[in-house]
Amino acid sequence: MKKISFFGVGLVTCVALAGCQSTNTATGTNTGTGVAANMAATNTGVAGVNKPLLEALQTKNQGLSRTVLADLPPSGSADYSGYAQIFGDGAVIPTTTKEVVGVAKLNVGFAGSGSMTGTVTDFDDSTGTYTGTLNVTGGSIAAGANGPEVTSAIEGQLTRSSGEVFDVSGNLTGGFLGATGEYLNGANKVTVTSGGQSAVTDLTLNAERD
Repeated sequence: MKKISFFGVGLVTCVALAGCQSTNTATGTNTGTGVAANMAATNTGVAGVNKPLLEALQTKNQGLSRTVLADLPPSGSADYSGYAQIFGDGAVIPTTTKEVVGVAKLNVGFAGSGSMTGTVTDFDDSTGTYTGTLNVTGGSIAAGANGPEVTSAIEGQLTRSSGEVFDVSGNLTGGFLGATGEYLNGANKVTVTSGGQSAVTDLTLNAERD
């Protein structure tokens, strides 16, 4: 049985990412690319369809400050579209770019303690595509180290075009950026299981309000 070995990219619920973008901890300002983005940039190979679209979205919110909690809508909800990416070492999810990127469609509720629901689908990487859906459920909005963030459970199963099956479960986090939370950027941990082996890795989110 093949042993699963994910690398830990050292993300700590980073908010404002560019693959994950770094944040000035004093001001909460998105200051550019961080460890994960730099690591990805050193790898060779052609990315999947989603990766360049993710990078274009990351460019749009560079330089934005974290949203003040009081400036988020007091009620109602908003739809966000973007991308989530799972980082691995190429053993469990074989990829030369060491990341698998999916399309995120999310709804954030602002009333009460908040919520975030939706799906992440259509994953791909430089060597293949994945069927299946990761479902985003529940959630709440809380004050993070650099500003408000929303965290929900995420779970589902992905099947690679070559046949490998991956069970994913954990949490999806987005920190709010912009005057009223126009963007979501963040990272959290998920457990990926395949072939009877499990490993913990990073799942990052970058999305914008529709």
